[in-house]
Amino acid sequence: MKFILFLFLPLFCISQNYSQLDSFALSIPDSLTYSPNKLANYINSSFVKNDEKLRVLYVWITTNIKYQEKLIDSLKNEDLVIYSLKTRSGKCKNYSAVLTSLCNLMGIEAYSVLGYTKSKKTVNTINDHAWNVIKSDKKYYLFDPIWDADIRNFNADEKYFDFRYYKQDSASFIKSHMPYDPVMQIKFYPITHKEFFTGKTNGQTYVNFNDSLAKYNQLNENEKLVVLLKRAEEFGIDIPELEVLYKKLKYFINNH
Repeated sequence: MKFILFLFLPLFCISQNYSQLDSFALSIPDSLTYSPNKLANYINSSFVKNDEKLRVLYVWITTNIKYQEKLIDSLKNEDLVIYSLKTRSGKCKNYSAVLTSLCNLMGIEAYSVLGYTKSKKTVNTINDHAWNVIKSDKKYYLFDPIWDADIRNFNADEKYFDFRYYKQDSASFIKSHMPYDPVMQIKFYPITHKEFFTGKTNGQTYVNFNDSLAKYNQLNENEKLVVLLKRAEEFGIDIPELEVLYKKLKYFINNH
């Protein structure tokens, strides 16, 4: 009985904590949510732990921003963020940009990630996608706010949102999400683009993603895009299966 109780307690504590945080997220005054600085400051001043701030922000984004298909793509985070907060709508890049920008404003290390996805063993080679890498509790995790906004489940008993793509590790995330930049796989042995098609989850080339991200943070926006394309090409993005997405990526970067 003691052993069963010991196993149950961590889950109970998590659900209780999430319930309080999720309720707070749903009660944020609307007047504070049209400005990234006001929203970030309100959350930042209400909590001490970054993990709690992140949870509140994630719940707010996934419950308040709605998917809008017909939007012009942009790589400028500030444009994507302002548009989504103003209209309460956006595509995957908007969701990712809002999460990244507000995390950064709250002092949380976060990145918007560009790539493509796989569903039921079928790779989407036409439409690109965007998600997030965020550092929480001294470790990097992966998040997909737009997918969670679409399929989020509310646990009525415990009164918290049960997300599928919240704070995931790289081992599970790489099965469905392939970033153009191998560093953003958050794996010491990232896979190539060709290997994503075959279902491999571990590659052969060692990459110290911690060091790479530290160096990445020292670059300006244009330099980051150049590095992204270079690393994507080094890991084999130039294959027939990815011809459309490769052209899109080069077009976005060259016209940024």
